[in-house]
Parts: sequence; C-alpha cells; structure tokens
Amino acid sequence: MEVKIKKEELLKGTGRAQAIAERRSSMQILSNLLLRVVDSGLEVVATDLEIGFKGLYSAQVGEAGQVCLPARTFHSIIRELPAELVFLKEEDNHRVLIEGGRTRYHLAGLPADEFPALPQHEEVTLVDVSVEDLAEMLDKTIYSMAAEEGRYNLAGVYLEKIEEQGLLRMVSTDGHRLSLIDRPLDKLVNLDLARGAIIPRKGVLEMRRLLEEVESAQLGIKGSSAVLRVAEASLIMRLLESRFPDYRQVLPPDKATVNFTVKRPELLEALRRITILTTDKYRGIKLTVRPDRLGIFHQNPDLGEAKESLGVDYVGDELTVGFNAAYLSDALKAMRSEEVSFSLTDPSRPTLITGPADENFKAVIMPMQVA
Repeated sequence: MEVKIKKEELLKGTGRAQAIAERRSSMQILSNLLLRVVDSGLEVVATDLEIGFKGLYSAQVGEAGQVCLPARTFHSIIRELPAELVFLKEEDNHRVLIEGGRTRYHLAGLPADEFPALPQHEEVTLVDVSVEDLAEMLDKTIYSMAAEEGRYNLAGVYLEKIEEQGLLRMVSTDGHRLSLIDRPLDKLVNLDLARGAIIPRKGVLEMRRLLEEVESAQLGIKGSSAVLRVAEASLIMRLLESRFPDYRQVLPPDKATVNFTVKRPELLEALRRITILTTDKYRGIKLTVRPDRLGIFHQNPDLGEAKESLGVDYVGDELTVGFNAAYLSDALKAMRSEEVSFSLTDPSRPTLITGPADENFKAVIMPMQVA
C-alpha cells in the first residue's frame, strides 16, 4: 500500500470515520480504521458492527493495498502534520510509514482481513432528499430520543410514511416527552417503510453531523438497513429490530380545554435563570397561568427558591402544571417560532407545544408532580 493524499482531504475522512470507531470495545479491531488504496483513491472505513462509514478520497495512488490503523491516534497524527501533502506506505508487519514535511511516524497497524464487514447495504436504493428538511427533522427529534442504555426500542428516531396525506413522519420519545415532525414525501415515497423503521441513536447523531457539511444528500431504507449518502461518503446503519410503541396514544386531543401563548425567547431566558437552582434531585418547575400572566416557580430545599413572571395570552381560570425544566427547555430550543402555544386538557395529562414557524411539528411533554 502506497499513496499520497492532501492532508485536508484525508482529515475529512478520518474526522468522520473516527467518530464511528469504538473507543472501548472488547474487539480491538473496532477501534481501528480500514485504509484501502484502490485505483480511484484512498478509501477510509469504520464500523462498530451496527453503524458503518465508508468514504473515498482523491489521492495519488502508488500501490494498491489495505491495512488497519488505530482511529484516534491516526487522526491526531494527520491533524498535527506540518505539511499539506501526506505520504502513506505500508511496511513489514502491518506498520505504516506516515510522512508529512519533515515529520515521520511509523505506526503499528493490524491486518485488514480482521476488519469486520459493514452492515448489508448493497441492495438499498437511494433517493434524493432535501438536506434542509432532513436536518430540521433530525434537529426536532434528536433531543427526545431515549439513552441507549434505556429502553432499546426508544433509542433512536422512528420513520414512517403517512401515505394518505403524502407525508414522511419522524418521531422520537424517551417515555417522558415526545417530538413529531411531518414533511412532504416527494421522492421519498420509494423508501421501504411498510412497517416503519427505527434509526439507532448513534446513527441519528452521525447523520446530523454529516449533513452539516453538504448541500445534497441521498437516503435509502430497505429491510434492516438505512444508508445516507453525501458527496464521497456513505453512512450505513443497521436498523433497530424492535417495535416502536404506539405514540398516537399519548398525543393530546386536537381540542384542548386550556390554551395559552407565550413568547418563546422570553420563556427560555426565564427558564435559564430559574434552573440555576435545579439539581438532579430537584428538577421540577411549576407554571401557573392566569389571565395575562404566567408565573414560573422552582423550589430546592437544599438551595432555596426562584420565581419569575411573564406576559401571556390566556383567558380562563388559574391553572398550575409541573414540568421537568430540562425537558421544557429542550423542546423550546428545538423550535424557531417567536411565540409558542401550550395546549392541555388538565394538569395530569400530556401538554402539547406548537408554534406557527415550526410547521407540522409537535412537542409533547408529560407533566410531573412538583411539591
């Protein structure tokens, strides 16, 4: 294996791939990148067995070949090289000479035949997708995914087609809150979503990271695999083999008995001040709504209490509802609207938050008991 490649081009590949490689896996090979020199350039591959990354980068090819190198060490070396052109050459016992300017490394590697295969993806058909729409859908659902060590079937985002309305829907929930956004299907009508698909948490985070750098993308879903293709790189994900719960059961009814509207930036600023006193043990806040006034209150027996009030558009009897402060802040941060509306039937039922600039988006938060 022998190749010359621009440092900027190689860093693009190693930066994307090293985020996939496992840091603390019992399988040493998963903390490595596979470097494969082919006629058209240098291919950089990473996988954790559930998610895979593959990128092909333009290079001057001297000799074809492949080898595995430790992901983070290799990325750090390339990042610190003082030259704009990097020379790589495999030596004996899978060691690789890395040369840039006056700097040389001889980095120990592993044989390429130990590197596992990526998730199956060869038969996945890719269709063009709006980068802006897909990025917004992810931004509005990432915050309410369950942690991976929590409920397995909630550790990701759920995609489904609402064909009678011509919509693609993305949903996530951790059991305490839920986010839902719809966008027109357009070309995505060809996605294999007959039973829906759960894209795993790590895959969702990597999808969003890739979309930051590109203007066009393609998405494909078939069977147990999903693929996001951007420029010269592909992200391959093994879908979660579990059934997503019936999220419709927790969506508040269309006609709520309590509705009030408040300025989102002002509410976020107030929450930031109020939550200075919150801790893991005391996370709840009370919202008390009365005509023209919204009160926000938090009490922490260990630290003290905080109060604030805002103007609100509301007509009705006084009502108090409790929320996890972080959950409420997360939902508001994901939105764009200057004003947001809260809708609920009573303080013990889920609350719906919507906004005019957040088209076809619903944020739902379960209330909590606050002393």
